[in-house]
Amino acid sequence: MSSETISQSEAARRAGVSRAAIQKNLLSGRIIANGKRVDLASFTEWLAVRKSMQGGVQPPLQPEVQPAETVAGASVQIPRASPDCALPQCGGLLPMALALQVEQNAKANLKQLEFDQKSGAVVAAANSSVGNAGADRTPVQQDDI
Repeated sequence: MSSETISQSEAARRAGVSRAAIQKNLLSGRIIANGKRVDLASFTEWLAVRKSMQGGVQPPLQPEVQPAETVAGASVQIPRASPDCALPQCGGLLPMALALQVEQNAKANLKQLEFDQKSGAVVAAANSSVGNAGADRTPVQQDDI
């Protein structure tokens, strides 16, 4: 273990994250601790891996604040090629926020479908008698009731 250490606050400042985020990485073992201080070699390695994984996810810091194009919390409209099209036509990859929203919506729809199947609200088309209109059913006679 290297004898060079930095404080947790200094590590957070260098990484651009909160001190709590550094503490979580210390607890998970991604960064090695030397007492309450951060081992500089392990921190440098963690920071390099973190930056290589993020590859453009976070925008660079801007000296002045830019106004937001949309109001925070406003719903995002996904452009569709047609009402029948399941995926938006963007000619390439979706922006990260939009991709995450599409993924979350798909997961929610899947959970709803699984719930409906378990509760009996959804049945397989082969088990449904809607298409037959009762052709395979025998009429009920008054004596049977």
